[in-house]
Amino acid sequence: MADSSEVQLPDITRRFRLTIIVIFSCLYVVSACAYAIIAPFFPIVAEKRQITHVQLGIIFVVYSIVKAIFSPIVGILLPRVGVRYVLWAGLTIEAGSSILLGFLANIYDRTSFLLFGIILRGTQGLGSAMYQTAAASYITVICQDSVATVLGVLEIFTSIGFMVGPPVGGILYSAGGFKLPFIVLSSILLAASCIVAYMLPAIPSDSKSSPGKLMLDVMRIPRVIIICFGLALLLTSITFTDPTFTLHLKPLHLSKTDIGLVFLSLAGAYGVFSPLAGYICDRIGYRMLTIIGYLGAAISLQFLGPAPYLHLPLTVAQSVLASIGLGAAFSLAAIPSFPDILEAVSNSRYCQDKGQLATYSVTSGIFNGFLGLGQILGPLVGGVFVANAGVDFDWLAAILGFIFLAQTVAVIILTLWEGTGFFNINRALPEDKESNKPTGNDNNDDNESKPLLA
Repeated sequence: MADSSEVQLPDITRRFRLTIIVIFSCLYVVSACAYAIIAPFFPIVAEKRQITHVQLGIIFVVYSIVKAIFSPIVGILLPRVGVRYVLWAGLTIEAGSSILLGFLANIYDRTSFLLFGIILRGTQGLGSAMYQTAAASYITVICQDSVATVLGVLEIFTSIGFMVGPPVGGILYSAGGFKLPFIVLSSILLAASCIVAYMLPAIPSDSKSSPGKLMLDVMRIPRVIIICFGLALLLTSITFTDPTFTLHLKPLHLSKTDIGLVFLSLAGAYGVFSPLAGYICDRIGYRMLTIIGYLGAAISLQFLGPAPYLHLPLTVAQSVLASIGLGAAFSLAAIPSFPDILEAVSNSRYCQDKGQLATYSVTSGIFNGFLGLGQILGPLVGGVFVANAGVDFDWLAAILGFIFLAQTVAVIILTLWEGTGFFNINRALPEDKESNKPTGNDNNDDNESKPLLA
């Protein structure tokens, strides 16, 4: 294509960064909605097709399984394919699979409904893995000096998406039937893909790096292993309540609205504390916040049941306060995890001859992969131990709390062993920021510097 068609890109100004943050905030809301929007109405339609609870659970959880598997793979491919292309492709794939999900209502055969439900829900997870991993890499490049703060702000919109997804899905289902929620969601995703294709500046790709080997190498670093285990544990502690908490609250004789508000308190606390955690992390360092978050989760889980050894009665106030504490602790521990992993990858000997985009993409892939793993383990742990193994909810919550105590000790030992200190300012980001500025005239990235659909 002629040189005249190349996009001339602006410098990374404050206004430009704010524009990027607004775009990605919308993407994070839509992503969370795509995961949660089917909750109020999909089981109703599935039940009419004689889909069992186990099979319905498989349809729901396959989204997270595919996301956990493919996030690291996407992280490996990002430097070669290009961040903007992966963003566009991921949004388009999820939009296509979402609109096809709306036509499941026309399938009355039980086996066909189950098969296509699993395939399309898994394809949604693939699209989510692609654009969320690419989005984290893009944000790291654009906002190098405030990664945690920006991620904290974006997690507000993730929380909003999880909160508004089910009620919006129910309203759209009531207004226009099974297809309408998916049509609306797909339209938003397609509009977002057009914005990415035409408006987002390109980031030069790095075809010389070997991110696949890099990912395998860095996963042997003790620091990465410990922080990633903590990430999966954090998501497990949040999502194990999905199939079990409602049953645990039955003795309180709460209405569905009241139970929804108890769940909302957890998501709301996470949304409120996430930007605060990011702001503090970028200014005093991440390790102390991580430790406080793990301790907060350990304590909150003891009171979520409450633990039998506390001899406390189950009350609404106790359940709400414990949920708020768990949501706040989750944000304090999860938000600093990304820059912690990023610094570990950047400072490792494996990254000495690797491009910066490879470092960012590997970190994003690892981060999103372990988040997806936690989304899988949570409902599995809750369902298996509470429903099938006969372990009471209060004991399960207490055991998870004790695991968090062990994780806290592990992180403290890791910090002392590394000698980095508890108030270490993030040193992961390279000093040379000029080399990472998006550019439309990079000779090694002719495809990325042109509009995607031109």
